[in-house]
Amino acid sequence: MEAQGVSIKLNEKPDLPPPETWTERPVLKLSDGTIVSPGLTLIATGRKPNVEELSLESIGIAADGFIPVNEKMQTAQPNVYAVGDANGLALLDSVAFAQARVTIETILGKEARFDLHWVPRCVYTDPPSASAGWTDKEAAAAGHDIEVLEETVRLVTDDDRSVVDPQPMKIRLVVQSETRRLLGCQAVGAKAAEIVNLAAAALRTGLSVTQVANLVMVHPSASEALVRCLQSRFDRPGL
Repeated sequence: MEAQGVSIKLNEKPDLPPPETWTERPVLKLSDGTIVSPGLTLIATGRKPNVEELSLESIGIAADGFIPVNEKMQTAQPNVYAVGDANGLALLDSVAFAQARVTIETILGKEARFDLHWVPRCVYTDPPSASAGWTDKEAAAAGHDIEVLEETVRLVTDDDRSVVDPQPMKIRLVVQSETRRLLGCQAVGAKAAEIVNLAAAALRTGLSVTQVANLVMVHPSASEALVRCLQSRFDRPGL
C-alpha cells in the first residue's frame, strides 16, 4: 500500500470533532500535530457480545463481556459451550465453524481442541492481506531460531488479465531453522487467501518446507507462487 502512495499512521488517537460540526470534510489532528482532512472517514467502534439477556450468571458463567472458554470451547460450566463471536477469540466465520467442530467432537467424547495459531486470516482490503501462524517477531519471542523468506512475485493465475498484467504478490515466510518447519506465512496481493490457505495446511500437518517445495501445483495458480518461493531458497545446494 505504501508503494502505491498510501501513508499509514498506526496507533493514532485523532482528535475527532462531533459529526454535526463537519462541513465537506472533517479536520483531524494527529498526535504529532499533523492536520489531515480525509475524503472518507470510517469509524470502527468494535463489537461486543449480545449475552446480557441470557442470565448466564445464574448458572455460574460470567457475562460481563466475551464468555471465557478453554481449548475445548467449554465455559466455567463444562457442559455449557460458547462458540463463535460470543467468546471473542476471533470474530471470523471460519473460526466459528472450526470451534463448532471442536465442540461437537468434544461432546461425542473425541479428542479435539481449538488453537487459533492454525487458523488462516484474511482482510479483504485492496490489495487483500492474509496470514497464518506466527510472524517473525512472534516466533522469535517464543524462542525459535528462525529464518525469514521474503519475495515479491508477479503472479500469473487463472485470471486472464494477469497474463497481460501479472499481479504483484508479496510473500513472507517464517521457517524454523533447525527443523525447516514452516511457522508462519503472510501474503499481500489479489490471491493472498489462496496462498495462506496452502500455508495453513502445511502448518497444521507439520510439513517441512522441503516437503512443501516438492509439491506439484496447478500452473498457472497462486499456490504455485508459495512453492516456488520455497524452491528458490531450499533447492540451492549448500544452503
